[in-house]
Amino acid sequence: MGTIKYVTGYKQFSNVAAEQKGNFFPLHIEKIGSTLTIKKNGSTIRDHIEFDPEIVLRVSASDKFEILVDDEPVVTLNFAKATLLKN
Repeated sequence: MGTIKYVTGYKQFSNVAAEQKGNFFPLHIEKIGSTLTIKKNGSTIRDHIEFDPEIVLRVSASDKFEILVDDEPVVTLNFAKATLLKN
């Protein structure tokens, strides 16, 4: 996979201070659609939000993400083999 740096003060990601630090993974979705759903470890964390091809995920080594566009799976990401740097 590769190395994902640790970031602090990422206010564009969230208004919640605790969610503004961590390992962030940017992703560009090639498939175009109307809605986007993001599942993390089997649970939906964003449901049918307005489609945006630019996504940033806050990740840990145990996370598995599934990205759906218009309810169709587009990509599944697993970060078990990534090197996640800490502050």
